[in-house]
Amino acid sequence: ETKTNLKPINKKEKNDSESRRKVTVTSVIDADSIRYFDPLLNKEVTGRLLGINAPEATKTVEKFGPEGTAFLTNLIMGKEIEIESDPNSDITDKYGRYLIHAFISGKSIQQILILEGLVRVAYLYDEYNYTDLYLAAEKEAKIVGQNIWSIPGYVDKKNGFDMHVVSEDLKGSIVEKAGEFMNILK
Repeated sequence: ETKTNLKPINKKEKNDSESRRKVTVTSVIDADSIRYFDPLLNKEVTGRLLGINAPEATKTVEKFGPEGTAFLTNLIMGKEIEIESDPNSDITDKYGRYLIHAFISGKSIQQILILEGLVRVAYLYDEYNYTDLYLAAEKEAKIVGQNIWSIPGYVDKKNGFDMHVVSEDLKGSIVEKAGEFMNILK
């Protein structure tokens, strides 16, 4: 039986959920990276959502990248969210982004994005908190063919996405949508 609630799965997670802290989202880079003001550090930093990967929406644009970015922007932009680091993860990645699990109104932001089919579970380098939750959500999204799961072979075996399986018509609409999305943000 898979758990799709946010109850701690083991003792170590229980302690970590007590270390959640509130931050304010200042911008959304894409569906797996955000900027926020962290009162603990007293500065704005970039956070990378642990355990997931989103289609690109910045320099290169991949199918569902702009949609994922728009969805996450709508969900958390300017809002107070809670973040926590993972005891089995580095604090930052090689780009200096803080590696975080994020929550809004007590719900996992990663889980929400996975259920929407806008990101995939990826980059699991250790036994991270909430991995079971993320994998259960991904299983649900796959079953219903939600967004990234609607194109056979699009979610590749390496943690990313294969644009070669996306038809030329779709590719054109992706670039068009990205342009429209960027105009909305300006």
